[in-house]
Amino acid sequence: MKELRVVPIKPIVQVVENGKVLAEVLNYTLHYIVSKGRALPVTVDYYLQLDTLGDVGSVDELDEAPETRAEIEALIRNGFLVEA
Repeated sequence: MKELRVVPIKPIVQVVENGKVLAEVLNYTLHYIVSKGRALPVTVDYYLQLDTLGDVGSVDELDEAPETRAEIEALIRNGFLVEA
């Protein structure tokens, strides 16, 4: 069974299955979410609102930021985010 784990001290979140790290991401927003007791995965919209301090409310507003869209897609693939 997969679990999501926050690495203490560093802002790193891991996807772990049977003790093996499947994915790891250095991400301040995800680290903040988990440190506040919120379970991952969270919705893309919630993540974007925190990550952009409310400037972006949905993935549709990322049209002019392809690198951010690619990052979001990678976070979904690795189990950190879910689409609403």
